[in-house]
Amino acid sequence: MFFWIIYLTLSFAIAFLFSMLVKKRSLKFLLFFISLGLLSAIWFKNPGSSEIAPVISILFLENTILESQGIMRLIRPLSLFALIGFITSILFWIFKSKN
Repeated sequence: MFFWIIYLTLSFAIAFLFSMLVKKRSLKFLLFFISLGLLSAIWFKNPGSSEIAPVISILFLENTILESQGIMRLIRPLSLFALIGFITSILFWIFKSKN
């Protein structure tokens, strides 16, 4: 549990630092929520396993030292979290611009 608290806090901090790289406010929202979605994506360690891990670490290990069990099983949740981040940034921007 302690690992997940630290991991999500660092994901939030890294996403915030990424958003500070751009000047336009709309791009800040977009970059923040998409990078937060990509960094906080989780999935099962192995197919059929009940243990979860960050998708980024599994993707890195799959491409380097582990036997390949299929990259597509990792791309799907990663793209889902990125899409959720994109939709969240659009909704946040719409509600923020109305005020």
